[in-house]
Amino acid sequence: MITVAEVRARRASNRPAELRQSGQHAAGSPRAKDRGGNRSCPVLAEAKASQGAGEAQGERTAPLNGRWHGFDVVCIASGPSVTADDVEAVRIWRHAADSRRVVVVNTTYQIAPWADVLFAMDHKWWTHPDHRLPVRDFGGDKCSCSMSAAGVVKMQPPFQHFGNSGAAAISLAYVFGARRILLLGYDAQRTGGRVHHHGDHPKGLGNAGSMNKWPAQFQRCAAYVGVPVINCSRATALTCFPRSDLEAELERQ
Repeated sequence: MITVAEVRARRASNRPAELRQSGQHAAGSPRAKDRGGNRSCPVLAEAKASQGAGEAQGERTAPLNGRWHGFDVVCIASGPSVTADDVEAVRIWRHAADSRRVVVVNTTYQIAPWADVLFAMDHKWWTHPDHRLPVRDFGGDKCSCSMSAAGVVKMQPPFQHFGNSGAAAISLAYVFGARRILLLGYDAQRTGGRVHHHGDHPKGLGNAGSMNKWPAQFQRCAAYVGVPVINCSRATALTCFPRSDLEAELERQ
């Protein structure tokens, strides 16, 4: 297993590594049950009312009850600057304490199958033949805002998706009660001539065709979220979140 010291040395070289496409939970560190608790803020009070309304209509709703109250959360999106060392550093960090969680966006679940939540906004992504069976085996929670299906929780207000899966993942972490949110793979640009770390989506799915809209979408997200959001991506076009080094933020208490 790679150590934190080794991750530090590799990140210092700043050389992207080949991403792994599979992985398992760390030995002796099974996924812990989420802690309960109520967050005393208007967002979660509104969430409870919305949840009841959604259930009355037969919709699956997310348990927006501050279950990650006071937790630190890392959101990993699909930007091409993500490296295997980045992901391994987050995995080690996640399993070192029970007050930490990880959200992966879209196909990024393939390099972090140990994550706590997979979020994907687009209905076509969930139903595409390339994803249906692999996603079924993802061990964490699966959330969306465009569909409700077996094993997929449909998010309800006050959660907002801002028309962007990466921004929606930040919103999800916020309404779940995160105290601090770190971003990885939020390039919002072509980095090294690529759009995603995993290559293009298969035929029938979009490939960053609305990239020109992303800055405004994330700007609205930044205005909505009421906790610190720090962009630790190696490369990014976003200016609405402060930037920092991933290792430094993972070590911060």
